Amino acid sequence: MIDDKQNLKESISDIEKFLTTQRIVYGLFAIGFFILPSAFAGLIVAYIVRKDAQAWLKTHYTYLIRTFWIMALYILISVLSMIILIGPLLIFASGLWFVARIVLGWMAMEKGVPIENPQSWWLGK
Repeated sequence: MIDDKQNLKESISDIEKFLTTQRIVYGLFAIGFFILPSAFAGLIVAYIVRKDAQAWLKTHYTYLIRTFWIMALYILISVLSMIILIGPLLIFASGLWFVARIVLGWMAMEKGVPIENPQSWWLGK
């Protein structure tokens, strides 16, 4: 009985540790909207801790990693599109997409649910 309680406490402690790390990663991505190096830091942390996280938290890390790389692609396309004058519009749309992914992902994490489709190019649905 005591071992079960101890194991439960350790499990809850591990979950809290990963949730704290997950909040930090989401926060770094959110700050990365304004200060790009923090998004890089969030990406590195996500790659490092993803392998040890529980399955539902792994979906969040995968989602964030993909968010970073897809956003990088969108920015590249937007910059190249400056030549035909639609680049600013694409940058704006990419920014909205980025913010929506971060907000929706963070809300799902706080509810304790996994991202339905972390491989999605849209909003994880």
